Amino acid sequence: MNAIVYTSNTGFTAQYAGLLGEKLNLPAYSLDTAKRELAAGAEIIYLGWLMDGQVKGYKQAAKLYKIAAVCGVGMGAGSSQIKEVRKGNTIPKNVPLFTLQGGFELNKLHGIYKFMMNTMECPVHPAGSPSSLRRPAPPRRRCRFGQRYSSNCKTQPQDS
Repeated sequence: MNAIVYTSNTGFTAQYAGLLGEKLNLPAYSLDTAKRELAAGAEIIYLGWLMDGQVKGYKQAAKLYKIAAVCGVGMGAGSSQIKEVRKGNTIPKNVPLFTLQGGFELNKLHGIYKFMMNTMECPVHPAGSPSSLRRPAPPRRRCRFGQRYSSNCKTQPQDS
């Protein structure tokens, strides 16, 4: 085994890769760094973040390296997606596959992923209101396109 290689979007997969690297006494590289540091065909453990059943970066890593094991890090419960992830990524049955629960931090997302998640539901907090811990959350209102109104919404709230 030569290294741990990972692709991370918000840092949770990178943290898992670092911890695994420490335990196995192996270097942990992002996929971009690994391309410079590792020879083609090196044996690796690959970790990638999950989106819609896809382990991000896996297909590219599989073309470059001999993958000994795969770990997908997502927002769902750990082992609930194994079958779908293996099938959706065409991970061979002889390659161990694990899924781990990561986390979600909107402020760490980038590009289209941040845009997509910004259009999801979010609670309303009227301007100037104290923290939601001090009083119950106000009723939710809708913006255009069915999204929930929040401070990052570009339209005025519509009464439902």
